[in-house]
Amino acid sequence: MNKLWCTTGRDHKGMSLVELMVAMILLAIALAWLAPQIIIAMRGNRFGGDMTQVITLAMDKMEEFRGMSYASLLASPTGQDTVNSVARSWTISEEAGQEGLARIVIDLSWQDDKGKDHQIQFVTMQSRAQQVMPQG
Repeated sequence: MNKLWCTTGRDHKGMSLVELMVAMILLAIALAWLAPQIIIAMRGNRFGGDMTQVITLAMDKMEEFRGMSYASLLASPTGQDTVNSVARSWTISEEAGQEGLARIVIDLSWQDDKGKDHQIQFVTMQSRAQQVMPQG
């Protein structure tokens, strides 16, 4: 009978140093490929969080205006404030040619963590006849 395997009596369990080095090189290549993808995803998540915060601030201001009477809206037609490093300004004007219709423009601006400026604008209308629902 011919022996296919020649054994020396040593146990062949575990990995050799060469196999371990090859596995580590493959792991390093995979991590080098994944690292930029992870960074891009983290930036996207950060920008999404910033946008959520900005939209929430705009909606809060819109809700505040919704609770005001038409006359009080036009009484103070401009304003600005800063909330959590987001600059927020608003302008309220009566829509041209539309008696009893106010145009509300809310501008928001902020800088991301890299110092890049971002701006977004929200526009809504509120009519004189709009009824405010009682709270409770």
